[in-house]
Amino acid sequence: MATSLIYSAVLTACSECRTYRIMQAGRLTPLLAKAEAPSPTNPHRSGEALLLVASSTAPVISSDLPRIRAAARERNWRVLDLALMENELPRSVVPTLAVVAAVSDFDPLCNRLRRMGCRVVRMGTTPYPADPGVPIVVDHFEQEGRIAAEHFAERNFRAVGFPVWDEPSSRFEAFRARAAELGCTCHPLAFKPWSRRKNESRSQFLRRRYGLHLEALREWTRSVPRPIGLACPADGLAARYVHMITQLGFNVPNDVAILGRGDNPDICECAPVPLSSIRVNSKERVAIAFRLLDSMLAGDPVPTEPIEVPSDGITVRTSTDVQAALDPRMATGLRFIWSHYDVVDLSVDDIAAAAGLSRRRLHDLFRSEQGETIIAVLTKRRLERCRHLLTTTDITVTDICHHVGFRSSEHLHRVFKRTHGLTPLQYRAAHRGAPET
Repeated sequence: MATSLIYSAVLTACSECRTYRIMQAGRLTPLLAKAEAPSPTNPHRSGEALLLVASSTAPVISSDLPRIRAAARERNWRVLDLALMENELPRSVVPTLAVVAAVSDFDPLCNRLRRMGCRVVRMGTTPYPADPGVPIVVDHFEQEGRIAAEHFAERNFRAVGFPVWDEPSSRFEAFRARAAELGCTCHPLAFKPWSRRKNESRSQFLRRRYGLHLEALREWTRSVPRPIGLACPADGLAARYVHMITQLGFNVPNDVAILGRGDNPDICECAPVPLSSIRVNSKERVAIAFRLLDSMLAGDPVPTEPIEVPSDGITVRTSTDVQAALDPRMATGLRFIWSHYDVVDLSVDDIAAAAGLSRRRLHDLFRSEQGETIIAVLTKRRLERCRHLLTTTDITVTDICHHVGFRSSEHLHRVFKRTHGLTPLQYRAAHRGAPET
């Protein structure tokens, strides 16, 4: 195979991880100027294919780096992280292929690589305009918005929200449209754009921005109906909102259920309340990018429209693990079900007693608000936890039935197949490695 040099780099991510923006020319020009200086040593051996990455300059490249390394290794390409060379492109490196998390068609770095004769593939999380010269692999924003709305509707939320800056994103528009189809009302969490003031230090700006966020959340939570589900475009932002909502005296998830995006365990599992999150299909994103590189090497035509990679679902954690209820007594009954679903002998009388209601009154409330019987809601909760254990553990079906409150594995098998059309073991085989949505 002909020697191939590959360059992968990114520019910068804007605040709140909402979109990617180009660096200011004043900051970018010195970088390119320094890159023209001769490199004292050649960082790669002659004849060896090289994949350059800049892991420090954008989350998408940093998170995808292990898979990028693996794909490069399969092709006998060596990986060199540009971040370890002060983000400077040595003059001795003349790439013929590139994977670039760029920002727009006027990206100077991308255009410079193309002028060098380098074939470029873009890979990222921001929607780009179509560019017939550069194939683009991005996440499917509209699909993410739709599954976020469906996630809250399945939990009986009738009010939902989404943070909005400047102009609404395609993800927000899809979220709002799908929510309306499902009978939910969307209450945008609107922010006015803010920027760093003259002579304001970074720490001062961050403190001021935190205060502005907190005040906007205070006004929003006071004005919207509760319970409400809030979908966020990034895990970091969602985790901050969990903390702020708690600071304001509200409960997550009973008052405000919060959903992130990215499913970063370093954030989601360490948030003040463990954070549910939309998974991004990094594996498929990288695979498509490298298939495009292979096609370009072979001289095959490549798509001119963006290739959208859909999410493979939602990882459910505490921040949305609730069934919404307007009546506080029914909310108490639902919380009792959520906490005691694993009790085999749990009865409707037990749930009614916990809610402080008669059996008949609680039955009527469930029918009116949930549209289901108490037993149907209990069974749904048990099956949800069963699916989670099937896809994330190696526990046997016999043991699972005791963990989730079924009397026997035969009973679980019968109910599970009637609901999902598969036996528990068939479901495990089909969904292994994908946490329950």
